[in-house]
Amino acid sequence: MFIKFFIWLMGRYLNLMSIIVPKYAAKKGFEVFCSPFKIKLKPKQEEFLETADKSSFSAEGVEHIQVYKWGNGSKKLLLLHGWQSHTFRWIKYIFALKDLDYTVYCYDAPAHGNTSGKIVNVPLYEKTLKGFTANYGPMDFYGGHSLGAFTLLYACYTGTIKHAKGLVILGCPGNAQDFVDVYQNMLGLSKKTMYLITERFKTLYDQTPDYFTSARFVSKVRFPGLIIHDRNDKEAPIHYAESLAKNWSNSNYIETEGFGHKLRSPEVVDRTVNYLEEHYANV
Repeated sequence: MFIKFFIWLMGRYLNLMSIIVPKYAAKKGFEVFCSPFKIKLKPKQEEFLETADKSSFSAEGVEHIQVYKWGNGSKKLLLLHGWQSHTFRWIKYIFALKDLDYTVYCYDAPAHGNTSGKIVNVPLYEKTLKGFTANYGPMDFYGGHSLGAFTLLYACYTGTIKHAKGLVILGCPGNAQDFVDVYQNMLGLSKKTMYLITERFKTLYDQTPDYFTSARFVSKVRFPGLIIHDRNDKEAPIHYAESLAKNWSNSNYIETEGFGHKLRSPEVVDRTVNYLEEHYANV
């Protein structure tokens, strides 16, 4: 009840500020839109993360970006998590890969896990990926879930990822505008408030949110990929995955049922690992 009231109150506040102090409303509204609720790590999660080789780098004003590495194999893989998540979400994948000659890298996105910062969005996430590549080099494979998957496709579009043996895309959203619409409805924001926030986004990133679509980004992907999406994904509707598969000729598309958005079941892990192994051998 308190959270619902807080959301309602924040919406009324931003609508009022859009009339009284438009510049402040634009800045504050943008920050609210890009601010996840940071999830505190549980002891067992921290215990697992301590098994990694840890390091850090900085990029795009984010002073501490926490990097984790497991293994020292010849095949290099980077995994990117989604919104309001952190590196621990990859635990089953890391265990499945640990004896298969991989070096697995993960890092916590800005404002997530043990990385500093207060906001995250696709352009910022992509810039941290560019910073990661500058510090750790290009990878053989890249995998991402949800916002992380969307960011990987955007990184292919911008040229941050120029070459790869394969891309694994799990539960990928299709259009940033969908999140904007949910945000507007949830807070009850007026058209003026949304206009100000959208203009703030455009000032910072040269594009409005509706520019950011997976269908646009995948048009620049020239290397192979695996798309896995659940038919009952309520956070990222499956028609976006179907569109991705249709427009990405060099992709394998797998629909699951009953695993939802998270896609952490043993079946999904096995299919991902099998794809990496088979594809690495054939490239």
